[in-house]
Amino acid sequence: EGGGGGAGGKVVAPDKGHALLHASPLVHAGAPTASGVRYQLVVFLLDEAHPDSAGRLQHLGTKLLAEDVGGGGAGDGAAAAAAAARAVEALEGSVRLNGLDPESWYQLGRARLAAGDAAGAVVALERACQLGAAASNGSFEALFALGTLLARQGVEAGAGAGAGAGAGEEEWA
Repeated sequence: EGGGGGAGGKVVAPDKGHALLHASPLVHAGAPTASGVRYQLVVFLLDEAHPDSAGRLQHLGTKLLAEDVGGGGAGDGAAAAAAAARAVEALEGSVRLNGLDPESWYQLGRARLAAGDAAGAVVALERACQLGAAASNGSFEALFALGTLLARQGVEAGAGAGAGAGAGEEEWA
């Protein structure tokens, strides 16, 4: 008999007459059927009364980060700091509403780093990597950002105060 969708690399096979319900970003597929016929019914549930607030906040935070911090939109440090703080606020709202979205955690890590919170950035990037691995769709960008940040922290800690601090914060973003 065939199985259901993948969950962290595992086959989930519901009992006859049962269904699977999962978030759309989860990597999924129907396993080959060894015998018989499988009918797959795909249903997309959209609830107009409950908009995707988490997705909207993620978009807002990413836009603020790109335009005002990383994209050269804000010329002075005070404006960039304010934009980074707004991006962090929006992205923290996104992960509060949907804490299982690795992209929101990755963008939160970027925003926290832009806001000067390296420790918070590490926490967010680690979570993005964990969630991506669990859903079998790990983000190269999140892994690279985390590795770069941890390597930078190791170099700065080993070299003493002031060595490389703040230089090229967004080179990897």
